[in-house]
This record gives sequence, C-alpha cells and structure tokens, in this order.
Amino acid sequence: MIYLDYAASNPPYPQVTEKMGELMRQNFGNASGIHSMAEKSRLLIRQSRKALADLMGVQPQQVFFTSGATEANNWAVKQAAVSGKRHMLIFAAEHSSVINSARYMAARGFEVTWLRPDGNGVLPVETVENAVRPDTGFLSVQAVNNETGVMQDVKALAAIARKRGVIYHCDGVQSFAHCDQPLKLPDFVSISAHKLGGPAGVGALILRQPERISPFIHGGGQELGYRAGTENTAGIAGFAMAAELAFAEREAEQARLEKLSDYFVSALKELEGRIVLNGEKAPRRAGILNVRFPDISGEELVLKLDRAGICASPGAACASREGKASHVLLSMGLSETQTKNSVRFSFGRDTTKAQLEETVKTIGIILGKGE
Repeated sequence: MIYLDYAASNPPYPQVTEKMGELMRQNFGNASGIHSMAEKSRLLIRQSRKALADLMGVQPQQVFFTSGATEANNWAVKQAAVSGKRHMLIFAAEHSSVINSARYMAARGFEVTWLRPDGNGVLPVETVENAVRPDTGFLSVQAVNNETGVMQDVKALAAIARKRGVIYHCDGVQSFAHCDQPLKLPDFVSISAHKLGGPAGVGALILRQPERISPFIHGGGQELGYRAGTENTAGIAGFAMAAELAFAEREAEQARLEKLSDYFVSALKELEGRIVLNGEKAPRRAGILNVRFPDISGEELVLKLDRAGICASPGAACASREGKASHVLLSMGLSETQTKNSVRFSFGRDTTKAQLEETVKTIGIILGKGE
C-alpha cells in the first residue's frame, strides 16, 4: 500500500502508540480525582501542556486541550461575540469547520464577509486591510490550506488585526510542526495531533489572552473551567510526544518533502503536459500538492489508484465522500469541472521516491500514457 494522504491523517509514531498503550494500561485514573493515580494523570497533562506551550512559544495557561481541531475551530469562531462587534471576516478557503461555524453565526445575526483568494490561493493582505470596518470584531484566516498547501502571511495578518482591534483566529493545523510560521501571534490558534503523528481525537486551542474567551463545554470544570469533560490523558500525552518528535525533524523533513514534491510534479508534467498544479505560483508548504488532470475526474482517478494500492484524495477528507466540488478551489476561480478534475497528493515521513515513481507509472497507465 502506498499512502499519499498525509494531509488527512498521519500514521502515528511507533513511540507514541507504545507510550499511549502503556499509559492506558497503567495511568487510567480520572485526572479530576484526589487519589494518587489521579495525581499521576494530572501531572502528565501538566507536562504535556507545558511541552506544547514551549513548542508554540507561549505559556502553559494559554493551551486548552480539545477533541481535535474541528472543536477548536468551532470554539474560536463562536467566540466572535466576545469582541462586542457583529461583523466577521472569514477566508473563503477555510476548513469546513470554520466555514460552517461562520454560517452558524450568520444565522444568529452576525454579518459575514467572505474573503476570496487570488487565482493561486493567496489572500492579499490589502484585501483584509480594506475589508476591516469599525464594526469588525473577528477575522479567521488559516496558516496553510489543507487542500493546496498554500501558505498565508500570518505575521502581516496578525499585525493588521492588532492595529484594528480585531480578534484573529488562525487554523494552524497544517502548519504546526510542519513549517515555520509565527503561530504565537494570532489571538486564537487551532492545532491537531493526528496531522503530525499523534492520535486522532485530540487537539488544542491556543489563546493569546485566555480572559477573552468564554467556556465552550459546561460541566465539571476541567481545562480551567473553559472546556469540561474527563481529559483524554493518554491522547494528550501522545499529542505532546508526537509534536516534540515532529519538531525535532521538521527542518530536515520539509527539505526532503520539497525535493519529493518537485520530482512528483515534474514527473507528472512529463507524463502529460496539460497537468496543472493548483496554486503553483503561491508560497506553499512542502508535501501537499493539488493536481488538476484535464481528461479524468479526480474521483475516478482516486478510485482507480486505490484499486492499484495507492491512497490519495479528491479533496479534504471530511468533504470528499460528499462528492461536492471543492469550495477551496472554487474560491480560487476554478470552474466546477476543473475543481472536480483535481486530486490532492500529500506526503509524509514514510513517503519515498520509489513510491512516487510507482504512482506516476500507475497514473500513466490509467491515463493511457504508460505501459
């Protein structure tokens, strides 16, 4: 099996699964208790919170654990009311959890302005600057797009938000532990464990000013009273361990993935000259490629690749099963046909050049260009 869907989920590090299994067997106490096993769980959570805070360049009290980035995004966007203003700016290429949370807010009286990127997926900073109004209280623009790998200027966006008194939320899922962006600058940052080699079902919301947020889940008072529910101690510890491992190899891994990405695109274009890399002229994170094929739908190509033992995706994992055209690519100005003819290939630490050579060969056979 050749797995080229790392943007959807990374395989967990073996060290992480081993550690989590040990913790689930030996440290299964509820961290809210008063006995010694509960104290061990609390200590593990404190240590994990500090580890993630250190990697982010923030303080431990700014890190709040969630069930994943979808929850973190929901929590952040639904805090728009904290500013006291009713106008929101939302990047039109955001993850669906941000898009649908913004629609939820719009149904409750907030006005949403959708910020569209240029043809390469980049949101011009001046577009944001010009869209801010006196009643604008909230801005959501991701760090790296999950379908195209296109990077946004987080530093410039944070500066605009700070200058204009706007809360800036940044979905940092595809950036954290993958590339060097200043994620400590936005007011809210969402991150996820399974995108970097940790367990699924664990994420975090990082707050620059925790006092500017209200509780999202009410109950027993966990997470300083902001997010109730028994903590997933093993998952949280696995998250911190995976993040430390990913950060340790980040620079070398991104350089390796950049070479693999360049090879893959060049090989595909040699195979068929009309193949297009969506967002090719934009600054992009290595390892996420969105490729448009002129004569075959993305869904058909992905299914044929799957039968050949190769996993890719026609778009974001949470939306691809619905068969809809990608809202990300549509926001970039692609037609519905162009959008549906696109496939996302994403690489990770186990991806090899030999795997990509086999993938290109298989695509050639599917397109009638190979043996």
